Amino acid sequence: GASGLDACGPNDRSSFDAAFGGLDSVGVNVGHFCSKSCLQDALDAVEEHAPWLVAAAGDAPYGVDQGGPLRRISFERMAWAWHARRHDPDVLARRLDEEDPGFRAASDRLAARLAGESVRERMIARAAAALLGPRATPALVRALGEAEGPAGLLDLLRTLGDVEDPRAVAPLVAHLAHASPAVRGAAAEALGAYAYAEPEALEALLVAVADPREEARSGALRGLVGAPRHAAVAEAVADFVAQAGAAGPGAEDRVVLAVIRFVQEGEGAYAPIAEGLASPRVYVRRTWWDLLRRALDLPVWLHDPVADPGREDARRLDRAAALRHYAQRHGP
Repeated sequence: GASGLDACGPNDRSSFDAAFGGLDSVGVNVGHFCSKSCLQDALDAVEEHAPWLVAAAGDAPYGVDQGGPLRRISFERMAWAWHARRHDPDVLARRLDEEDPGFRAASDRLAARLAGESVRERMIARAAAALLGPRATPALVRALGEAEGPAGLLDLLRTLGDVEDPRAVAPLVAHLAHASPAVRGAAAEALGAYAYAEPEALEALLVAVADPREEARSGALRGLVGAPRHAAVAEAVADFVAQAGAAGPGAEDRVVLAVIRFVQEGEGAYAPIAEGLASPRVYVRRTWWDLLRRALDLPVWLHDPVADPGREDARRLDRAAALRHYAQRHGP
């Protein structure tokens, strides 16, 4: 992982999150992106800065010599444990201080990669910024002001949703007024991360879903996947469908609408999701899982959308588990 392992020395506190991200970015295909020694360097950094995180893998401890599937399970368990505690200022042996000059410089470099030309670097930088969580917000906001053109804004806006920091709501709402419908759509979709807990985000999405341009409107619809059960959401969805005209919403929007309806209506609307998760096409399964995970705030390792649904050893979210998580998130 270029951004994950270029500075994973144990004494560089600003490199921890990037090093941890490197476990995933190179962990599944050791030898393709990085040598085992680089992977071990990343693991050593994690063990020194957050030994509790290594223990979070439980009966599937992370090891550089393990097979890809087991290593993936280990990483996902650690990633969810990190996600749950990342707002804790004492999560690491050394605190990451947003105002520390070294950390500020490192986070600015990371944010700059999100506006770069390399798709692979943008993907890795986005994953690393998500692991940093709210600590990455100031750098991302600074980068928004320096981005050149709409294309440079898209991944920065999406990543502001990934960090789950309420400070990101205001700049995201501001970009709902951008001239580019692609930028408005990206900002709206990112706001979905805050729609459950931040009234300002939900209110902005309820307006954005009526945007005159389809690209922006669809982004707002995807944002509403993260919304709580609310009568205003059901009304906005009905208006969205009406605005689509006689042809109705497109195929991708229909999937999003099905997940929103499940959140708003409960168990009786789960059948399309079960069918989507069991689709014979990997892309379809991944789409449904990504949306459901956002709707219910689920840990990534609960379900493997890539594995053949017919495999007995495949990690899958069954109906009972999905409804249990639904009740925890949205009530009975």
